Amino acid sequence: MTAVNRIKIKFIGWALMFQVFLLVIQFILGILINLFAPTMNTSLPLTPMGFMMMAAFSFPDIMAHMVIGIIIGIISVIIVASSFFTGRYSLIALAFANGLMTLISGVTGIYFLLGYMQNNFLSLIMAIGFIGVISTDFGMVHLLSGVPPNETGLENNYINILNNRYAKGEISKEEYDKMKDEMER
Repeated sequence: MTAVNRIKIKFIGWALMFQVFLLVIQFILGILINLFAPTMNTSLPLTPMGFMMMAAFSFPDIMAHMVIGIIIGIISVIIVASSFFTGRYSLIALAFANGLMTLISGVTGIYFLLGYMQNNFLSLIMAIGFIGVISTDFGMVHLLSGVPPNETGLENNYINILNNRYAKGEISKEEYDKMKDEMER
């Protein structure tokens, strides 16, 4: 694996870890908001957007939840863009799924707030999206931790075969050294 590929993979790995960290904070904030947010006064003559702005600026935990959601969305876009540079189709597919789940969670979260935080179906969709994002994050970490498909390690396999042939006495020391030198070039 080249040094550039290692840097790309480390960058994606750090982005994934940061995204998971923010998702944990997002989850905790969401639970706190659902449990302890005061009952919203829906009798105010506010449009849904006006209500959303009032809720966001009146309750700092809701504002933090929204800002973290935006940051998670930006990180998802960065992960999708970075995955293209690896050339690994499975990673690109998981990154797209991650971005889609993030988008679904974010959009349903906005509609949940616009609906005066009363629609439990939207809350369920947010939870499904959250589980999807976490699942794709772990899937990408699993892909990144393994041997890249483009780098199958054939050189190591050839050296192992060469070592086995030498150990069995099938080739001489001179032949072994010559073949090993050719492989290392």
